[in-house]
Amino acid sequence: MHELLDGVVSRALGHTDTLAERVVALGLPVNMTKEAVVKNASAASPEPRFIQAAAAINVVIGAIDAVREPLKVAVDELGEVDSVSQDVAIGILGELDKDRWFLHAHISVD
Repeated sequence: MHELLDGVVSRALGHTDTLAERVVALGLPVNMTKEAVVKNASAASPEPRFIQAAAAINVVIGAIDAVREPLKVAVDELGEVDSVSQDVAIGILGELDKDRWFLHAHISVD
């Protein structure tokens, strides 16, 4: 479980780097430090405490869901503005969907 969550977090940090690089490539100012991302995040930060694995996974799934919705809007809107940025957003959305699926599979009961 720990390794799975480490991978999800690592990919999320990579996505912030990728987005920051794309914004800079477009000549726009950017502040995509971890601190800035956390400060402006739409998902609520959990309180630091020990929780059960399923609860931790649900927190991460909630955070992914909070990012996926505006990213879907961005994919639609970028199509008419910048196809490279749209491709970047689509790639990130695909990675988030995959991570969400793996996480959900760990807590699903058949």
